Amino acid sequence: MKQAKIFRKVLNNIYSFKLVDYPETKNYSELIKEEKLKGYRQVIINSEIMIKIITNAMQKKDIILKSITLNDAVDQYFREEIDMKVKQCRDNPLVLSELLTNLAWTSEDGSIDIEKVAFAYLTNDQFHYITVICNGVLSGTEIDYFYNNYLEAVLKRSF
Repeated sequence: MKQAKIFRKVLNNIYSFKLVDYPETKNYSELIKEEKLKGYRQVIINSEIMIKIITNAMQKKDIILKSITLNDAVDQYFREEIDMKVKQCRDNPLVLSELLTNLAWTSEDGSIDIEKVAFAYLTNDQFHYITVICNGVLSGTEIDYFYNNYLEAVLKRSF
């Protein structure tokens, strides 16, 4: 499994983003410091952006929403309800609207109630898995493909 971290830089009021490999052997804080010296800041993916990522990704036919992990402060009943809706989305894409409505309260400014979102997607007749974590780390297979095809456009619209 591969990991990468998303960073951003602002030049002339325009954000540019880059994906930096983050091997498990690398110290997280050192990675942040190294990129900061290059003028980059880490990307934090708040719940509002997570919802946009889900919405954007689910418009494609080759992707499946596997799970949504909410932080520990969210009550168990609500987490179970979200888990159920995610499973229902696999069989009935119309449930996505209900799921997004249920998640709407998490999209308060700066909220990170959605900790991570996991997807499975098909490329070249092969399934790949990806997890998007609120700290801007992507974990899975074919990370570059997911970033380029599902995530980067959402980030550019969100910052």
